[in-house]
Amino acid sequence: MEQIDYFRNIAYREMERLAAQGLYPEGFGKEAYEDMKRWEKTVRPDMLFCGAPHILIPHAPLGRGEPVQDVVIAGTYFELLCASRGLGAVMMTFPLSVLNLMPEIKAMLEIPEEHYIGMMIGFGYPQIPYARGTQRTVEQKRVHRLSFTNSDT
Repeated sequence: MEQIDYFRNIAYREMERLAAQGLYPEGFGKEAYEDMKRWEKTVRPDMLFCGAPHILIPHAPLGRGEPVQDVVIAGTYFELLCASRGLGAVMMTFPLSVLNLMPEIKAMLEIPEEHYIGMMIGFGYPQIPYARGTQRTVEQKRVHRLSFTNSDT
């Protein structure tokens, strides 16, 4: 927990510094930032990392293979692994976008500049356990079946 708190404090200070200069992450403007700050007073004190005790940042080198798909697949399997072990996982987009404005923090994390980062996943034991039931029936209107006719022959 000590390491994530250290990282959280550094990232948070840098985010505050950038916001003071009017710099916000791509896809999130001043309004989103102000919403987050407001929610920190009512929802949880750490909205940036959702209070996650651990973070996984899958990344892959650009120019070799399929880095976007590789990162998505790795993240998806990791989320399934978490669920199978009773851990909660949350995909975090705001801190990922913030990270793109902080090259020194990416360097601190030892993520090479030529790597694609497609997601940031917070994980740990959930504070609120959710009952997840299996859907045993599916409404037929939710299923679209294609039917081809052989009228052109």
